[in-house]
Amino acid sequence: MKIIEQEWQVDGRKGSKVEVLAQSILRRVETLCAERGWTEGYFSKMAAGDVTSVDRLRNGGKVTARKMKQMEAFLDNPPPAKRTAREEQEAS
Repeated sequence: MKIIEQEWQVDGRKGSKVEVLAQSILRRVETLCAERGWTEGYFSKMAAGDVTSVDRLRNGGKVTARKMKQMEAFLDNPPPAKRTAREEQEAS
């Protein structure tokens, strides 16, 4: 039996389903980290329980489907952004 890997395309990028999913997660991680002022390691620790998952995902290392699902779930429902001291003061 011959297995043919289906090619997927998202936002003009082609690749296997896993590659496309990884790229989608990485874009979302970059956006959230920029908005919150987080490092990718901090996000990785919060979302997947270790500081290297995002780095491994970016560099083609091994990342389990479970870790990818944890990152997606975290991205779908991130914790509320904390107010800065200045924002707290202005709100008072």
